[in-house]
Amino acid sequence: MRSAWTHSGWTGTLLLVGTLAELAFPAARRHPVLIFVSASASMLLCVSAGISHKRWFLVPSVLALVLAVCLTVSVFSE
Repeated sequence: MRSAWTHSGWTGTLLLVGTLAELAFPAARRHPVLIFVSASASMLLCVSAGISHKRWFLVPSVLALVLAVCLTVSVFSE
């Protein structure tokens, strides 16, 4: 069971890195909903792994939360 939580945490971390890479491309920035969903999924995966298995997976979840909040603020401020 522990390896499932580890895989969940690493998947969330890689999804966060992929989300940050998406933000580097102007074409991907036209779809903020996809980026928001990716950041939210990353946050959920990392939080579940951080609470259940390794506490350091909570760090990427906080980064994903900050990214989702910043994206939400930027979308609604336009």
